[in-house]
Amino acid sequence: YQEAMKIMSESHIGIIPSHYKSNYFEALPNKLFEYMQNQLLVITTDIPLWDSIVTGFDIGFTFKGESLISLINILTKCIKNRGIISEKAERAKQVAMKKFSWESEEIKLLKLYDMVLSN
Repeated sequence: YQEAMKIMSESHIGIIPSHYKSNYFEALPNKLFEYMQNQLLVITTDIPLWDSIVTGFDIGFTFKGESLISLINILTKCIKNRGIISEKAERAKQVAMKKFSWESEEIKLLKLYDMVLSN
């Protein structure tokens, strides 16, 4: 774990390649949130749920899972325009803190507890 965290701290881009498997269509990989919290631009396979976060919050790019060329094109675009990397990486960190952190979910959870206990 420590080694993985060290590598992430020295990186600018986090890539999550995957084949299209049915169990991925309803699950989010932990790596997605780890990359966001570590302020990395995120590149994932274009699985719809993953895509909704990555492109919906504009924190990175998605590529066709079976297309190495698609991934290479995205990486080339990032290398040619490093501003894209820092912009989307910063946004990823902000989104992680505001939308996907315990602090942001705490209020919802406490309201749910209140609602359940009051009935």
